[in-house]
Parts: sequence; structure tokens; C-alpha cells
Amino acid sequence: MRILIIGAGATGRTLAVALREMNHDIVLLDRDLDALSRVEALVDVMTVRGEGGSPLALEDAGIAKTDMVLAVTNHDEVNILACIYGRRAGVPTKVARVTNIDYLAPSRWNWQEQGLDLLVSQNEECAREVHAILRHPGAVDVVDILEGRILAVGIRLQESSPMVGKNLEELARTHDILTRTRVIALLRQENLLIPHGETRLLSGDEAYVVLQSEDVDSLLDWAFPERPRIERDIIAGGGGIGLTLAQRMEKDGRSLTLVERHGDRAELVAEKLNRSMILKGDTATQETLKEAGIGPNTSFTAMTGDDELNIVSCVLAKTMGAAWTVAQVGKPEYVPIIRHMKLLDRVVSPYTTMINVILRFVRGQNVRAATVFQSLPGEMLEFELNENSKWDGYPLRRVPLSDGAVVAIVQRENEVFIPAGDFVLKAGDRLALFTDARNVNRVTSILKK
Repeated sequence: MRILIIGAGATGRTLAVALREMNHDIVLLDRDLDALSRVEALVDVMTVRGEGGSPLALEDAGIAKTDMVLAVTNHDEVNILACIYGRRAGVPTKVARVTNIDYLAPSRWNWQEQGLDLLVSQNEECAREVHAILRHPGAVDVVDILEGRILAVGIRLQESSPMVGKNLEELARTHDILTRTRVIALLRQENLLIPHGETRLLSGDEAYVVLQSEDVDSLLDWAFPERPRIERDIIAGGGGIGLTLAQRMEKDGRSLTLVERHGDRAELVAEKLNRSMILKGDTATQETLKEAGIGPNTSFTAMTGDDELNIVSCVLAKTMGAAWTVAQVGKPEYVPIIRHMKLLDRVVSPYTTMINVILRFVRGQNVRAATVFQSLPGEMLEFELNENSKWDGYPLRRVPLSDGAVVAIVQRENEVFIPAGDFVLKAGDRLALFTDARNVNRVTSILKK
């Protein structure tokens, strides 16, 4: 597929690298020559210098022979205009990133009629992901499957966990909740393992499990005895993501304090929130964190646009007793360092979140959803078997998915199954499966037959 990405900032750069690894032909358009050069140093893509909203620049980038336009500059109007031009040029799929959530509000303005297949707010999507993490403290990753009915959850196993030292077959025989759970992957010393029944779990493993959403907290309580108990939440940063996150948490009735450095922004945030306490201050100082109420049974989430400030604030909050720390980090090179040094509990990249929204357009018609984990190298794919599927009537064990893939859940109408090898597939089934990054294209190709 030929994909034109408009905007070579952090989002465009991340998308270019990820989509090129999927063997798509990428063209990157931006007016900033230095930004284009930085991407060229990372990945083999074609670059074109020009304005994203210019018809001539879009023609130079070959928009007429493009299969998909991803407009992700920092200017909403440029992104929308580029997609409108894409429609006139006959581009099948057009996606625009927007910052102003007014564009997402229901209105008489039909964006699809104007040529946009998807308007996506990076702030909204990132806030949604962090909200899920804070609803399940102790989980290193939380991913929605089947419209939220099912969750994939990552758990870092401590020595005290009853799962440590046992294999999966033994655990399934002795613990009822694991009969309703599928362990899809292990991250062991940064290495991905696809587990089987005889796989023994070790302290330090990150186990990724798939289960119904109502069972998540029960599993976490059992598998992670030291799981933090949160009574108060503190958010650093009242920008787009921080404010959206606070609004979501207020709807849950959570006790919340939001800290913002800039007075004008703090006043604006105070007008938009109803239940939260708003403080003006710098969360990289002990004085501000004490005033915010940091201590045991508090979570601290740093959502400013400054990676370094987010990391330092979380480390300081941790030393002052915070039970659970989450940081927004945009620079991808920081993430493995933070994870290796265990500086904080959870890192979230808004660019990974953006990729997840876009992947379902890239993967193809039968792929209902595709999700990249923040930490785990692979994807959750949701695939629907159509009425002409080759696999209609086949037992699951006869589908040659490879050792790098595992089917976690099958939804059949309103029922959900954790399938064994003798489970017989039917047309209309919706499969949620995990596959490592190397096998995504192969698995997708097989299930499309």
C-alpha cells in the first residue's frame, strides 16, 4: 500500500517507522527540511518538502496514486484540507488528526461527505488509555478488545504472586478464574515468549492475559498481592490530555487534584472541571507535591508536554510515597531506558495510541481492530470470518497460524469462548488473537482466505 503521511513531527515520524516496518511504501510531506532529514536517518521513505495544505505540494507527493492519506500536522485545518484534496484526487482512505475537540462534536457537518474517513484526536485517545490504566492500578498495560467487553492486561509478577513457580496447566486446574483467562504472551527480561501449557512463570515476568472486563480486578488482586490501593489521584499538567483525563475521571467520581504550572491555563481548567482541586505549581518540587497531597494510596500521573519534567516528577512522587506513577513520554528512545531502570510504574506514548487508531484502516477490510501494546512487541488483531471463509467448519488446530500467534477469544453472536484446539470455527465468528510483530502480515493473510 502507498501511504502519504503529511507532517514529519513526532506523530508522523512514529507512523512512518511503524508502517514502513509493515512493508508499506511511505511518502512523507513536510515543510521542515530538518524534520524530513531526521526521518530519513531512521527509515527508508520518500520525502517531499512542501506545505501540507498546498495542492501543488500534494501533487508533487503523488497524491493521485496514493492509497491512504494520514494528515497529522499540528494544524487541524491543514489536516482536514489535505484530506479534502485527497478525496478529489480519488484517494480511498483519508485520516486527519485534530487537536480541537469541537471538530469531534456531533453536528450537522458530515465529515465523511467532505472526504474524511476518520477524524482522530490524539488527546482523546491517549486520555482514554491512561484512564483505563488508572482504573486498574497494578496493570502495566490495559487494552480494549471487542469494544471493551474483553481486556488484555499486563501484570508484572512479584515473588509473592501465587502464579510464580507454577506452569499454566497447573494454574488452570487449581484456580477457577484462570479457566476464564488466556495467557497470550510473556515478556521475560525484555524477550517475548508465546507460552504453552508447560510454561513455568517466573518472578519478574510480565504476563499478558485476556479476560472479561468484570474479572480484571479479581485477577489483579489475586495475582498481585501488593497491588496498590488508590484513594486519591494527582494529575500534573492541564493541557489537552491532562484536562480530558481529569474530565473522564470526574465522571467516575474519583477524588482528584490537578496541578498546572501556568496561571492562565489553571484558571481555564478550573472552569471546565467540577469536582477537582486545581493547584498552580511545579510538580518537580517537593513543596508542590506535598500541597497536592502526595503519599501512600495516591496515584501520580504526569501528562505535561515535557518528557523530562514528566519523568522527574514521577520519580520524585515515587520517593515521596506515591503508590502508582504514570508518565506521558513522547521520545521513543526514553521508553526502554525507563523500563529497564524501573524509574516509574507505567509509560504511555501518545504516538503509540495514535497508531492503534489508524491500524484498523491499514490492516484491511476483515480486520475489525488492531492494537499495538505500549510495552509488548506484537499486536492484538480482531478478525471476522466472512461467509466465504476457508476456515468455516475447521477446528482451530488446523489453522496454520504459526508458533508466534495465539487465539485468545472467539466471539460468536453474544457468546464469548476461550477456544481449545478442537474448537470448530464458523462464518461470522470474531477472533481476537495476539501475534508477534514478525508474523502480523502472515497471520492476516491466512485468516483472509
